Amino acid sequence: MAWAGEGFFAVLPQLFWLMRPAALTPAEIADHLARMYRADHGRSDDIPTPAERTALADSLGCHEEARAAAWAAWTAELNPLD
Repeated sequence: MAWAGEGFFAVLPQLFWLMRPAALTPAEIADHLARMYRADHGRSDDIPTPAERTALADSLGCHEEARAAAWAAWTAELNPLD
């Protein structure tokens, strides 16, 4: 018989990220945006949860500087020669 709390430990890393999206670096946010983009376009099976999307959107919506830095990091990743 499985321990009742086993599922909790399986989702613990996701819960930690959801509680602290503002603690992510611009490069980490860019990685999450790229992962979400790939999933949205059928290029990945690593599909973000609605809660992940909401947490990131809320954080970026409230922190203009973080949003600009994440966008700069993501565009640098998309266009490495620029």
